[in-house]
Amino acid sequence: IAAVQCPALTAPTNGARTPATGSNFYPNTITFTCNSGYVLNGSPNTVCQADGSWSNPVPTCIRKTIKMQNESRTPPTGSNLYQDQMTFTCNTGYQLNGVSPLTCQATGTWSNPIPTCKPRQCPALTAPTNGARTPSTGSNSYTNTTSFTCNAGYILNGVSPLTCRADGSWSNTVPTCTRRQCTPALTAPANGIRTPSTGSNLYQDTVTFSCNSGYVLSGDALLTCQADGTWSSTVPTCSSVQCPALTAPANGLLSPRGANSYPAEVTFTCDQGYRLVGAEVLACQANGMWNDSVPVCRFTIPPPLLLQASLWSLCTSSTRSQATILCFFRTIFQRSRNVICQHCFVILGVQCPPLTAPTNGGLTPTGMNSYQDAVTFSCNTGYGLSGATTLRCQANGAWSDPIPKCQRKIDTVDLIPSPSRLCVGYPLGATSLGNTVTFTCNSGYLLYGATTSTCQAGGTWSNPVPTCTRKATFEQCNALAAPTNGALSPAAPHNYPVTVTFTCYTGYVRIGAANTTCQTDGSWNNPVPTCTRTPGQCSVLSAPTNGARTPPTGATFLGNAVTFTCNTGYVLNGATTATCQAGGTWSNPVPTC
Repeated sequence: IAAVQCPALTAPTNGARTPATGSNFYPNTITFTCNSGYVLNGSPNTVCQADGSWSNPVPTCIRKTIKMQNESRTPPTGSNLYQDQMTFTCNTGYQLNGVSPLTCQATGTWSNPIPTCKPRQCPALTAPTNGARTPSTGSNSYTNTTSFTCNAGYILNGVSPLTCRADGSWSNTVPTCTRRQCTPALTAPANGIRTPSTGSNLYQDTVTFSCNSGYVLSGDALLTCQADGTWSSTVPTCSSVQCPALTAPANGLLSPRGANSYPAEVTFTCDQGYRLVGAEVLACQANGMWNDSVPVCRFTIPPPLLLQASLWSLCTSSTRSQATILCFFRTIFQRSRNVICQHCFVILGVQCPPLTAPTNGGLTPTGMNSYQDAVTFSCNTGYGLSGATTLRCQANGAWSDPIPKCQRKIDTVDLIPSPSRLCVGYPLGATSLGNTVTFTCNSGYLLYGATTSTCQAGGTWSNPVPTCTRKATFEQCNALAAPTNGALSPAAPHNYPVTVTFTCYTGYVRIGAANTTCQTDGSWNNPVPTCTRTPGQCSVLSAPTNGARTPPTGATFLGNAVTFTCNTGYVLNGATTATCQAGGTWSNPVPTC
């Protein structure tokens, strides 16, 4: 049987076949390919079939057509003959990179390479002051987006993100970062002051509080606005200075009771029959001291009206404590006219202090202390009375004599002079029975022991000799250190009762007492104060290198602002202004150029 043979096949124009020749018998296969720059139009393979025909016709090779992304050509097809022109344009948001139009030359080539379409570029963006952008660079091609955030303590003012549009512009302006505002707004405490008086409630702003005279601060004196919009502490309070508590004088009253806060006033009155000696009203002062000492109530002696009366009689019955007396007075008025005045007086009985029996003795009768009462004293067996036996209550409210004492009786034999009746151990005499010696210490020394000693019947002293010890041993206070940014005077050592004064350097203000005094117990009555920078004054700012500041000098007080600029050819990096804040700090650092 003869092999089935198919017609001989040739390679397509601008192409090739494999194998190059033959291979036209059943069931051979021929593969077709195109030269560079051409594409196959048809099946790449054909098979010689049993009936002597090919399974597919020979394909053709046509010139490759380059499809351009994001671009268009005019005319869209054809126009590729000699001297034809091809014009290219780009889609919205893209721009042409290359030459258009292109001309088909006699050599069968185009006059220039086919151009490309690149995304349109928007202007480069920079991060806002006190903020950042994401991504940090680039991302400014058509459809790209850039997001913005602010540093801690700042809030975004504007739109984020921004998108690069087809016309090469951004969808919005770059937002700004402004300082966060703290809430609530701070007000001065009652009886206090806020510095500055208003405002100063943005991130890093500080507010200082102080109290009026007569009030003390309780809490933090300096509050700072924090990054989260809250204050570093609560507003302090101003409490009244407290003066020492007062007690009513004997035989008197004070009103109101318990009033000892600045600027309280206390009024003193005396019981009936007593008169006030001293200030009637005391005021608590701003320094925590009363303006005067507590008065006393002294017994009032009635004027001797009866001595001037020509006649008197009882209006009503009398008692030991009270009598009502009708008196007639003869008074000589002008031109020797005699006038007789008639008055009824209530006479209150004078009271003397209650008496107590002496040690080793008694008194009789008991409970008697009205005017003209008489009390008699006696001593127990073995004791003798030293002093008046009878005391009488006088018109001035005092007893006629001091209360007597009951002393141990001394036998007659003991009264004979003998060495046993003499006390020894003390110079300069005063060694006989009953003699008393008083002891004192020189200046700068403290007495420890009894201040007196009496020579007793047995030839012994009632108390041993005391000792005198240097005050410094017990009253030396700890050495003080000067406050930071301040000084003290005098320097250590510090002994009772020295007072140390504190001062602060220029630009600093003292918080606390100006002085402190060494006490008798070795402690200081006030703690060492602190020196803080004067509120409202900032350090001097200099102009940035290759730049300038406006104004050129000064502007260091609260609320002053300094503006910064750069010389030609330089760009400012940082904030353009800085404002002096209440805490003596600038709102922004000096920028760079």
